[in-house]
Amino acid sequence: MTQDNQKDYSATIQMVVSAAREIKDNDIVYVGVGLPMQAALLAKNYTAPNCVIVIENGIVRSNLFPIPAATDTLGSQSFADQLSGLFHVMSLGQAGHLNTGFLGAGQVDRFGNLNDTCVGDYRNPIHRWPGSGGGNDIMSWCTRTIVILEQDKRRFLEKVDFITCPGYLDGKPGTREEIGLRPNTGPAAVITNLGIYG
Repeated sequence: MTQDNQKDYSATIQMVVSAAREIKDNDIVYVGVGLPMQAALLAKNYTAPNCVIVIENGIVRSNLFPIPAATDTLGSQSFADQLSGLFHVMSLGQAGHLNTGFLGAGQVDRFGNLNDTCVGDYRNPIHRWPGSGGGNDIMSWCTRTIVILEQDKRRFLEKVDFITCPGYLDGKPGTREEIGLRPNTGPAAVITNLGIYG
């Protein structure tokens, strides 16, 4: 890219490219739809051809496929290495076989804790999100978790209102292990439209 065409891409595309760079060759990558799926397929196509893509509903892919509109499409299933289910995928994570996971978030704090539950008091929230699905499992079990979200002062807080997915909790070394999480796991980077934090 030259300086003449610097503006030929959007902040969203830059987020996808930055996320793709976080995927290493031979990683087993847990993704959902949207930006994480785009990042995984970009990495598989250019920089990490031997990565394996695990889609949240149990589809395991070692070969390329078109970007699906949803996680469970004929395109994502055709020629898959495995069609299992959510239980199998979560078991892979719990056993330590998922190197990299991707998550979005409603809020994130300086220790990488994510909130996808509510804004304000849990019992009397100002706003309630639908929840994290398997987000807590991914943050708890993947060796590295990459968080992707648009940067906004309402979403980047000193402390999240509720911890849905545990980052480094209070920031003290060993806290994740004290609550029973595997060592050497947790958030590795937060990728936004304004920068990469990690």
